[in-house]
Amino acid sequence: MTHPILAALRPLAALRTARVEYEGKSAGILYTGRGGATLLEDADVDRAVLALSRRDLEAARTALAPLAAIADRFDANGLDDEARKHWGRDDAHTNTTPPAQIELVRSEGGAGLITLQHALDARAALAG
Repeated sequence: MTHPILAALRPLAALRTARVEYEGKSAGILYTGRGGATLLEDADVDRAVLALSRRDLEAARTALAPLAAIADRFDANGLDDEARKHWGRDDAHTNTTPPAQIELVRSEGGAGLITLQHALDARAALAG
């Protein structure tokens, strides 16, 4: 049976071989939060691949931390666009889109590669 931390790390590591869309972002930056803060980048993918290849749980925890931090930023309403938890004047509206449908990183063809659900799963795996 695969350890939950290694399982949660797989979607991030899978970006290594994906054709990621960088449109509007600097090379190497996969996802930014509110205010342009870099939350996920190619170096995080490299750490994920290495941790999985070695089945190193401590390295996997470190590699998974940026993805888990996105879930924390969601709770703090620190993400942009469709990934905001609340929106509108005084944040009066709550986002009702299921986390699995909120795409954070897309392929060049537009398919979602990393979703908010992956970030929530990463946080749960680290907490578990």
